[in-house]
Amino acid sequence: MLTAASARVAAGQQLSGPGDRTAAIGQGCNDGGMTNRLRPIVLSHLSIRHASFVDRCSAASLADFDGIGLEIGEWSLQRAKGRSDDELRGIVAEHDIAVMEIETMPLLPFALPAR
Repeated sequence: MLTAASARVAAGQQLSGPGDRTAAIGQGCNDGGMTNRLRPIVLSHLSIRHASFVDRCSAASLADFDGIGLEIGEWSLQRAKGRSDDELRGIVAEHDIAVMEIETMPLLPFALPAR
């Protein structure tokens, strides 16, 4: 089924925001025999790691990102502060984004234990 967003992509029109991009993801759009697949845009946790969870969700939404990356330590911190999973889901939904990555491992050399 061709969605409205997919039809606009097929017609060469630009998408206007996260809702359009999300609707077109995975929809093959025929453009002279070539298939265009759009990918969601994710605001990584490390991009603004010192921002609060709410501020990160707000920034992602205002900048037309489709979602955020959530570092597992941030989730633990939010739970320790008394926020439930449902409350965290509500904050994400309120900003019309999604948690699209779970970031679990530090990969930077200075974050690894000394040997």
